[in-house]
Parts: sequence; structure tokens; C-alpha cells
Amino acid sequence: MYANGYRPIYGDIRRRSPLFPLSMWNCFTNVTADLPRTNNGVEGWHNTLYSLLHAAHPSIWKVINAFQKDENLTRVKIEGFIQGKENVSQKKRYKLSNARIETICSKFQETPTLDYLRGIAHNLQINV
Repeated sequence: MYANGYRPIYGDIRRRSPLFPLSMWNCFTNVTADLPRTNNGVEGWHNTLYSLLHAAHPSIWKVINAFQKDENLTRVKIEGFIQGKENVSQKKRYKLSNARIETICSKFQETPTLDYLRGIAHNLQINV
């Protein structure tokens, strides 16, 4: 019998340790510390860089030019913050969902486990 891709030697089923520790992918502490739960910021930067490159396999010179353009865009954003301009905000539905998730996480200790999980699941549903 195989369990989690691992065939035990003596017949008893043992699970392998996960590839990444629970503390690495657990988002509860991020929610309670008001930190991002996702890496969407990094994905956004990758999309920006790709749009600056206009190529799947660019030369080193195109990459250097794209980094320079990205640095200039970043400097413009920083100057905007210094001037008091606000960052581009999230869509309203994401703000509301994040607020609900924060509320659910703040009541973690007094909420039954299944109710807690159902509440989180309702807020993580993907609308297709």
C-alpha cells in the first residue's frame, strides 16, 4: 500500500514530512499581522517586467533596459508617495473579503473549528 508516494517497509503507513513546513505556508499569522496573504505583488511585478521586455527570451541588453525603465517607474511612484499621493487601491470586493477574513481570524479562539473553516472557505471561493 502506498501513502503519499511512499511505500512503507514494514507495512504500517507513514506519511512523509511535507516538502515545505506548515509555518511557511500558513497564512493565519499574516492575516493577524495585517500582512499580504498572497504573492500577488510579485506576480504584478513579473507582469510589468514582461510587458517592458516584449519578448519571451530577451537578450541581456533588453533585460538591462527593462530594469532601468522599471527603476524609473519606481522612482516616479516614490516621488508620488512623497507628494502625498495614495497607492492604487484594491478592488472593493477584495477589501471587503479581506476585512471579513480578518474578522473571522480575530475570533479564532472562540469559534468552533468547523465554523471557522466554513467562514474562511466562503471568503476564498473563486467566482468564475
